[in-house]
Amino acid sequence: TVKLTGDIEVETTIGVPYVTVTLDLNGHSIKAKSDDIYPINNDGILTITDSKGNGVIEGLGLSSGFDNNTNAKGPRSAGAELFINGGTFRNLNSETGAAVYVHQGEATINGGSFYGRNIAIMSANGTVEINGGFIDGYESAIVSSASVKIKGATKISGQCRTENGGSIFIAPDVTVTYYQARIGNANNWTSYETLAEAVQAAKLGDEVYVFAGTYAVPSVKAGITINGEVDEDGKTEKDLYGIESKAIAQS
Repeated sequence: TVKLTGDIEVETTIGVPYVTVTLDLNGHSIKAKSDDIYPINNDGILTITDSKGNGVIEGLGLSSGFDNNTNAKGPRSAGAELFINGGTFRNLNSETGAAVYVHQGEATINGGSFYGRNIAIMSANGTVEINGGFIDGYESAIVSSASVKIKGATKISGQCRTENGGSIFIAPDVTVTYYQARIGNANNWTSYETLAEAVQAAKLGDEVYVFAGTYAVPSVKAGITINGEVDEDGKTEKDLYGIESKAIAQS
């Protein structure tokens, strides 16, 4: 087990070779100096824990199954295994990367918080099993080009989508809590479990962005904008509510 005793800032990716290792964040952080670097790439069998809480890995995200030596997906990378039991993971790049990017191999997420300006959880050619945690993506919470299986109670804020024949499976006996709204932009946002909580927290000039769904319409403060993503019928949430996307008078 490798236990952090202080915060680390990296200029290049830390590569985990084909070995078995546990990394205890121990309340500390591993951060890339720029948002186009993965602080860690796992080509081995890596377990991440956070015994004290508040531990963070951030930059382009945490990568697993990408062979840094050849700068391509190699045969050893296909055997990569990643287990996440705690910690906070952040993708700071709005155009690429993910808080956890599984190129190849397998990843099992048992807990933790995952924030992506671009994507929070990405299954490229590797498989992901999610047994818990909070997944919050500004552009997308989960993207699957391979296989994502949600088998435990999970909280999700943001869009979940498949591409290139990928799949997202939710076990029938599992409770997934989908957050209803957020406030802020890609640089700084807060997600809320209910629309009412978001409206209550909103301040003058804020826009409350609502995810697709049908919710009770809360009383809206003066000077608050309601906007939302398009549903399958091409209606935005503001259309469904009968609320215009502009500053709204006190109701």
